[in-house]
Amino acid sequence: MCTTFFGYFVKTGKSKDGVMKLLVAFNREEYIDREAEVVERYGDIICGKDKKTGNSWMAYNTRTKRIAILTNYRDKRDIKSSKGKEKTDDVKPKKHLFRGALVMDWVSTDINKEDYSDKIFENLNEYKGFNLVYGQVDEESTQDSLSLVIEDDCESSFLYHISNFNSKILETMKPLYLKPGVIYGMSNGNISEWPKVHLGTKLISESLEKFHYFSTTSKISHSSNGERVDGTKVSTLKDFDSLYKYSKYCIDEVMSNTQKPSLWSVPKTDCSFLLEWSLSSIFVKGKYGRKICTVSTQVLLIDESDQGVFRERFYEFNHSALKSFLCCSTTEFSDKTLTF
Repeated sequence: MCTTFFGYFVKTGKSKDGVMKLLVAFNREEYIDREAEVVERYGDIICGKDKKTGNSWMAYNTRTKRIAILTNYRDKRDIKSSKGKEKTDDVKPKKHLFRGALVMDWVSTDINKEDYSDKIFENLNEYKGFNLVYGQVDEESTQDSLSLVIEDDCESSFLYHISNFNSKILETMKPLYLKPGVIYGMSNGNISEWPKVHLGTKLISESLEKFHYFSTTSKISHSSNGERVDGTKVSTLKDFDSLYKYSKYCIDEVMSNTQKPSLWSVPKTDCSFLLEWSLSSIFVKGKYGRKICTVSTQVLLIDESDQGVFRERFYEFNHSALKSFLCCSTTEFSDKTLTF
């Protein structure tokens, strides 16, 4: 499942004189009994982990500055194929590769982007449906992307998209280049499709106009307990105040939105209409025995000086038999913030 909104080199403030180098907001929609580790540092990598597979849906490497995010694909209107040819159910492999491994394969290695995408395309049909966005916020891509704002040449993009259901990608067998300065949305259909994706990108874009942020000239790295990465105490987190506030705003005002589209706008997938209707909001509440809902929200923000905040809200559920059947309560939650 899952729903995410993201962009790089997006302008902030009404006068557009501020820049957010990278923004990712992610709602993980999953069965409530599928356990996951809360966001944590694993060496240079910051991510949450699925306890069943050890993989992740969103991860960032603070050393290499690699980012990867993943959602499932459940829209059967498109054709899952190999080199553009239809792949029928009777020839699908009995066992699939883990989609979550695509995230960790990118952020935990130094494989170049060409070899990485080639490897995915070679095994494209070994995965169940997925949407993957990945890239590297390095100095070279930063300079290229700054010129992209003027030249609009996506060949130098530092974010790329691969899916094994997107017909355009399957025709070319190449990743899509994603433009700087654009807020994208992605759920379980094609990128930038579905009503809740349109709503979320609109809300994020509007919020960035209200958010006036100027990056500081000095870079100070902290952890959530007020310590530097090297363990020395610091007296203030004021350099991160703007990032903290905006990450909280994203969670409270955008990623918690429960607005549903009109009935005739509900996506047509292989799920029942009632189930798809229950999943059609940005924030998914589990009701009436349906155990799929938003189990956590992550927001990653990186400013021009490479200061970053990775914030997670982890929702807690009432697992008693009757209350769980009537409604999966998500009124209780805990927040965790890591900075770098």
